[in-house]
Amino acid sequence: TVMEGAESTLLHYNADGDRICETCWLESEKARIEKAMVDMQKPKAEPQEPTPMKPEREPDPAPEPEPEPESEPGPEESDQRVCSECGKLFTPTAPDNHLCASCLGNRGAVLNDILRLLDIAPPQQEEIPLPGHSFERIRKLGNGGMGEVWEVRDKENGQSYAMKTMLPEVRVTEDAKIRFLREASVATAMDHKNVIKTYHSDCTDNTFYVLMELCKGGSVDDLIKRKGGKLSLEQALWITLQVLSGLDYMHHADVKALARKRLGRVFYLDAKGVVHRDLKPGNIFLSDTSDHPIAKVADLGMAKAFSAASLSRVTKSGTIMGTPLFMPRAQIMDFKYAKPGVDVWAAAASLYYMLTGAPVKNIRPGKNVWAILVSENAVPIRERDPSIPQSIARVIDKALREQPDFGY
Repeated sequence: TVMEGAESTLLHYNADGDRICETCWLESEKARIEKAMVDMQKPKAEPQEPTPMKPEREPDPAPEPEPEPESEPGPEESDQRVCSECGKLFTPTAPDNHLCASCLGNRGAVLNDILRLLDIAPPQQEEIPLPGHSFERIRKLGNGGMGEVWEVRDKENGQSYAMKTMLPEVRVTEDAKIRFLREASVATAMDHKNVIKTYHSDCTDNTFYVLMELCKGGSVDDLIKRKGGKLSLEQALWITLQVLSGLDYMHHADVKALARKRLGRVFYLDAKGVVHRDLKPGNIFLSDTSDHPIAKVADLGMAKAFSAASLSRVTKSGTIMGTPLFMPRAQIMDFKYAKPGVDVWAAAASLYYMLTGAPVKNIRPGKNVWAILVSENAVPIRERDPSIPQSIARVIDKALREQPDFGY
């Protein structure tokens, strides 16, 4: 059943060609994937040689009693696997579980298992550095609330990549995995110089991982810290104009067509335009450490992917699916509110932060942060720094307007 007024939702069809709802489609996809995984784990039957014809002869004497067949292994024994890290036998709790309980708690072991899986990843186009390649981890680039980022290197050609691992706080179901990969695959389809290239995403051992382009200049957050708390007007505008170029591409991208061109096939994609929903200085990366690096928008689709997989939740620090200091009022009150204006507002808030080192709202000690974010307007940027040219300030202040609608 498709609700009235929701005719523009994604189209899904069953084997008979009838349109079906999202829930029924997810159930059918779950059954298909589970069956495929079971089939992959079955040992291939050895070809049997034809039985030669026996010449006719007199009847044989009464046959001797046949020995009793050997008992088959019990379910616990047959279901066991060898841990790919320590070599011990264990009983998996999910089809993609390759580590025993002890190794599963070791993030280094999980990363090693992911790199082993990349060595046998399914063939894709030549530009995606996966088939037949072997990877090694080089160094940890950073920690996040839900995982880690590592630099990994392709042993075949010496090329370095960034590997992001994300460990949800709840166990991953097959339905959640399907929904996450559907949304994460959007990033793999993107192809623009101001959007970080994503090569591969998957889930194993209850951990999601993404292999993507490595930016040696780090994030804008890192750059602000190196520069003493804020950037020059020239450098901040240089970065922001590139970010807006990447956002404009994302907001107008024909995702389905891009997926066919880049991946050679379409997974679950049927969308026109993509909204980031979690843009901030920490998600803007730089190609190098020069004064005029290429700026690239990162983590495209990750916010929506976790939301779609029902893995998003309020964190211990009180943030929800993104960073509230860089989220407009409409998005804080309803995270599903995802229009391009959300990203433009976040880009303006990021520029504001680059220039002043301060958030756009007047956050005061002892006051309820959430009440300030949803009820107060942005502080005019020249009140933070009067040296900012008025022409630039007018554009930034307008971009941060939230009522009755976004400024841009």
